[in-house]
Amino acid sequence: MSGPALFGALFGYYFMGLYTLQLYRHISASLCLKERPSVHVVVVLTTLLEFLQLICVTHIIIDILIQHPGDPSVFQRLSLSSASLPALNGLVAFLVQSFRLRRIHSFVKQACGSTYVCPLTFLLCLCQCGAALGITAMLIHQRDDVQQLSWLKPASITWLSLSMASDALVTATIVLPLLEWKASSAFDRSRRILNSVILKAVESGSITVLFTIPYLVVYVKYHQSTLGTAFEFIVGRLYANVLLATLNAREKVRQLEFDGDLSTRRHLPWIMDGEALSLGPSSEEGDADGDARSVMGSGRPVGNPV
Repeated sequence: MSGPALFGALFGYYFMGLYTLQLYRHISASLCLKERPSVHVVVVLTTLLEFLQLICVTHIIIDILIQHPGDPSVFQRLSLSSASLPALNGLVAFLVQSFRLRRIHSFVKQACGSTYVCPLTFLLCLCQCGAALGITAMLIHQRDDVQQLSWLKPASITWLSLSMASDALVTATIVLPLLEWKASSAFDRSRRILNSVILKAVESGSITVLFTIPYLVVYVKYHQSTLGTAFEFIVGRLYANVLLATLNAREKVRQLEFDGDLSTRRHLPWIMDGEALSLGPSSEEGDADGDARSVMGSGRPVGNPV
């Protein structure tokens, strides 16, 4: 019975290591770039939640494998660390989802002509966070008797479904307008940048969606087993890595503006400043592609959808 917990903890430690490496890259890049305060706030809060979950997972593993090895009664009660995991995962997911929504708000407003898409999606993200917090409250209230938690299954299914729907909706909101703009663009450089942005957006959304689907299936079919524990230990790490991967990917988009010889760099006619992607010509240079005021030729700045 302790196998899934050990498996999930090992993969959780692995993804935490990846997160630490990405955090180092982000801090190194932030020293050279003027990052907005909102980015620092989200990264700091996510890091704090990740380390809290690391402490909780470690406490659970010590309790199962060291303090009570081979004792099945340890699974008949829940520690405070176990009860806290849904809330920590839900909060990390909410931070990442709301951060991506904030970055694409102006982009969606211009692309879709509607101001309601992002607020409605934000409410969906808020609902998944509320469901996760509610699950933790239920677990804390009944953690001394796991047998009475059978009524928790509908709440858990609701949380996972809302989380999956939020990620899918955010990704679709980003990708669909970009695909339309790419098809209408006549400039190679515009297409290259849009290809990179679309790829990163799909990667960021699909990773968490594709992980949540088997998590939901396993929980529905084997909700009385400990198989879901492995997913519970990992899902928060994935959201945190998606956040930093999104931030660190901006440098790859900037590299599209380098010549083949890196010793000769052109002034960027396409400016990604970490908060907005301005698809317009640089004031310091006008080249063949620089005549394009935007992907659609309108010269409008477009919010960074990455």
